[in-house]
Amino acid sequence: MADPLPNDRLFVSHPIFDVQAALAIFFGAAIAAGGGLGGGGVFVPIYILIQGLQPKFAAALSQATIFGGSVVNLLMNLRKSHPTRKHRPLTDFSTLLMFEPMLLAGTILGVLLNVICPDILILILLAIVLAYAVVRTLRKGISKWKQETKEMRTQKNNDETKMQTQQTMSIELQIAATNMATDNGSDANNNTTISNPRKATLDIPGTAVEVMTTDSKLRCMSMSQASASSMENAVDIDIAIDAPTEQMQQLAQSCGVPVSQITTDKIEVCNEIVANESQTLKPMNIIALVWVVVSLFALAKKEDITGVDALYVPQCGWAYWLITWVPVPCMMAISLYMSKKEYVLYQQKVNSECWTPAKGDIQLDGSFVRILKYPLIATLAGVLGGLLGIGGGMIVSPLLIELGVLPTVAAATSAMAVLITSSSAMLQFLLLGYLELDYTFFFMAVGIVGTFVGQTLVNYMVKKFGRTSVVIFAVATIMALAIVLMSVNGVMSLMRGVSFAFAPPC
Repeated sequence: MADPLPNDRLFVSHPIFDVQAALAIFFGAAIAAGGGLGGGGVFVPIYILIQGLQPKFAAALSQATIFGGSVVNLLMNLRKSHPTRKHRPLTDFSTLLMFEPMLLAGTILGVLLNVICPDILILILLAIVLAYAVVRTLRKGISKWKQETKEMRTQKNNDETKMQTQQTMSIELQIAATNMATDNGSDANNNTTISNPRKATLDIPGTAVEVMTTDSKLRCMSMSQASASSMENAVDIDIAIDAPTEQMQQLAQSCGVPVSQITTDKIEVCNEIVANESQTLKPMNIIALVWVVVSLFALAKKEDITGVDALYVPQCGWAYWLITWVPVPCMMAISLYMSKKEYVLYQQKVNSECWTPAKGDIQLDGSFVRILKYPLIATLAGVLGGLLGIGGGMIVSPLLIELGVLPTVAAATSAMAVLITSSSAMLQFLLLGYLELDYTFFFMAVGIVGTFVGQTLVNYMVKKFGRTSVVIFAVATIMALAIVLMSVNGVMSLMRGVSFAFAPPC
């Protein structure tokens, strides 16, 4: 470590800077929350420019701030359901189970690289990553906005056509009912029996509806336009149809198939699919267990955690590096197992012939080798999270949106991934001595409040305007802001003079 962590006290050493940083972090967290991002790309330069921290320490404090906001994201997202499959949680746990082990493995390498790499290299890499991500995300947001505009116009036209049809039918029925009442009154006065019912035809697009009046009853009979010309010879036919049960209708909606595909012999299979997709506690327990395993290895390298001399691990000794790298192959094995499990489960659901993927689901068809690209991408996100001080959301969220995942689902899934990477990275930075507790807890609290405000505001906008593209634009905005701040900080660093020398890992 080139320089020690400054021994500053919160609101004592630099109170004005602390207030300015808190306000900047609050607004940054609010904007980032809507897109499921941690906000590290903005937090790091804020801590560098306002607090005067080195990038290494700024990255550490950024992870603590991200962790506070990610807890709020988790609690708020757990109450929400999938936009089209209401039995599912909003977070895509199937995708997350494939991503999470390698996210944590990548974080281990990322934190180590953060210690080794010079500060200016970290800033340059962060700017490059964010510039690429903001361009791709902005394109996706514009495309989504246009698609939503087209869908809203189509829906408006359909609603207007439906309303006109209903108004026409209502008027014609009123006329038919009036004629029936008049004719019945006239026939009653003349003591005449009606031998032939009167008929009135309604002009409804696509059908011909015949209103037949007999005595005081009004009856509608619908037929195709092709047979409308032979109304005089029409014969009433009663057809017995086995109406689907309410359970079948619910299963059809949950599985995304027509109710005709939910046959009696497939009800049990469909119920099992729905129950599996509805799970929240089981995947969260798996995620927590994997996180605990990685964290225990990190703690094992810190001798004052155990307090036992016999368990002391000399820094940079063979035991130190063994403990550092053993979790990586373990995470690879777990990721391979979870990916295979999700792949097989997906194939079983498709082959059941009573389930189709929801809009925005990641397609796990084709060769299993093709599926392995997702854990590899997660590894990259974890490395960048630990190295650059970002929560991984700036990689995961644009990636999921690029893969076609619905923006709200992508934001919720990314927020969960951010919780995983930020908590793991924060623990490792804490063990390295990169964090002061007073600053850590304070800015965690600021992140919590800012995230809550941002989540609430974005949820309101999506609900009010019916545009999920605002989530994509929130992602692009926070990354673009981060690029600007990174550029400013980079220029200032070059003016002061910087070193490109790499530091030893211990």
